[in-house]
Parts: sequence; C-alpha cells; structure tokens
Amino acid sequence: MEGIQIKFQLSGVSDSIRLYLEKMSFFRHWEPGTDRNNFAQDLAERVMPIWKVDCSRTHFYIDYTRQYYQNNFLLEQDLSPISIVMAEIFNNIQDHSESKVSGYCLVQYAPNRHELSVSICDFGVGIPNKINAYRKQKGEAPIGHEKALMDSVIKGYSTKSTPQNRGLGLDLVLSNVKATNSSLLIVANEAILRREESREETAHEGMQNSFLGTHIHLRMDTTNLEKIEKVEGEDELFS
Repeated sequence: MEGIQIKFQLSGVSDSIRLYLEKMSFFRHWEPGTDRNNFAQDLAERVMPIWKVDCSRTHFYIDYTRQYYQNNFLLEQDLSPISIVMAEIFNNIQDHSESKVSGYCLVQYAPNRHELSVSICDFGVGIPNKINAYRKQKGEAPIGHEKALMDSVIKGYSTKSTPQNRGLGLDLVLSNVKATNSSLLIVANEAILRREESREETAHEGMQNSFLGTHIHLRMDTTNLEKIEKVEGEDELFS
C-alpha cells in the first residue's frame, strides 16, 4: 500500500538465495524510479525478472516469455500450453480480481527437473468471494470456499463480470495442466486446489486463515511438450 516503507533484512541468508533474488531483480524492483513494467532479461538466466502485471501489456509479456525460453533453453519444445495458461490467468486478473495493484508474475526454468514454473498472484477479492458475491446478486445462498474453487475450474463456469464473459472458469488452465501431466496449485481466500502430476483427480482443502487474493502456481513438465521444427530463415527475437 502507498506510504508504507518496506525493508529487507538478509542476515543469515545463504549466498545462493541472495544470488537467486538478484537474478529475478527482486531488490531492484523496489528501488525508487524502477520501471516495474520492464520484463526484459538481459542474460540467459533461467529465471525471469519479477513483473508487476500490466494488463495492457500481457500479450507482449507472454510472447516475450515464450520466445525467451524457447530460444535459450527449450529449443525444440512447443510452449503454446504455457502461453494459453498465462493468458487465461491474466484475463482473470483483469476481468474478475478487482485487484488494486493488478498482481505479480514470476517465471523460471529448472533444467534438472525439466520443469517450467509460472507463479501469478493478485491481491483482489479472491475466486470464492467473487463467486459468492455473484450468487448473492442472483439471490442464491453462498457456498463453501472449497466448493467455489472447484466450481471455478468447471468448463463454462462464469460470474459474468464482463460483457465478453471470458469466464471465471479456469478449465483451460486445468486442461493444459492435465494434457502435459503437470502440477497446479490455486490458493484463494479460505481454500486450496491441487492437481499433482501423475494424478488424474483434482483435490481441494480448506485453510484456517484467509488469503485475500488469488495465487496460481503452475509447474509444467517440459518433457511432455510437443516438439516444434524451426523454420529456416525465421527471424529470432533472441539471436
């Protein structure tokens, strides 16, 4: 929130953690005058800089991220599933979250685990609260946060927050997670939804303390991504 001073104290933190935070531009992100909308990564690092979501630039961010990892680490993998997932989550932030600070995104690649990880968090009303507000508007009784979160991944489910009705439903996210045998974690209000790799079922559980917002963390198994062929003479963003 505006006017609140934040101080980071790193006593006792290992050099590896400090270096990791530096690579994602975590410290620089909070310095006065820093362009928080800049998501360019100067070096071929496995972690992208932390990015404050700008809904007007999500298309460029998704394209940049996809090409960055394809051209530096995953030369033969088709990263379309990760692009679809990110687009759907960003749409939800814009259309449904009511988050005053939009949100934050972090992407990184772990080659030893063949895992591309995407973590996106907003600080809005949260999916269950949004669903129950919609139910109240229709004159329906509220439902538990765990059920609300499970309903949000049902195909076609929507709170009709916008005329285009992209849907609060995260079925596209879950479908791509299942197709690549990957893992998904959604934390919102008083509920947690999990889909672990190698498991078909999607589980949910409650939390004692409510998280005011929605945090979605995806771990995609890159060995299950389809192969792509480079087109000769195709312009490369990262050459």
